[in-house]
Amino acid sequence: MNKFKVLSVASLLGLLALSMSCNNSTNPPPTPPKTLQIIYPAGGENFKVGDSVRVKWKINDLTQIASVQVDLSIDSGKSFPINIGNGSIPSSIADTVWVPTVASTKCIIKVKSYTDALINDKSGVFTVQ
Repeated sequence: MNKFKVLSVASLLGLLALSMSCNNSTNPPPTPPKTLQIIYPAGGENFKVGDSVRVKWKINDLTQIASVQVDLSIDSGKSFPINIGNGSIPSSIADTVWVPTVASTKCIIKVKSYTDALINDKSGVFTVQ
């Protein structure tokens, strides 16, 4: 004797709607803005040793960051051994002036929260000649 459960059309339509709502991945949730974002340099710039460079960044949530550390990599971001600035954040747009003393075609700037290193951003690669 076969034991089959007979479903009504309404039940089948309900299961289909439930299945579709569970598998609807066409509208992913929006990505929140980064808490900290480097504005300049963005990458691709060419500076000279001795130039005065204004490093700029934006902070989207001042409650999460009270101060930052600004570091330089000359090896495409493998390490950031050169500190070029530290300080408190007076407003949502901040900057520091940096005078390059080392030449490299693989420079990257990293700005990070002084208290939470997971809150950070990096520039693209730029050159100092």
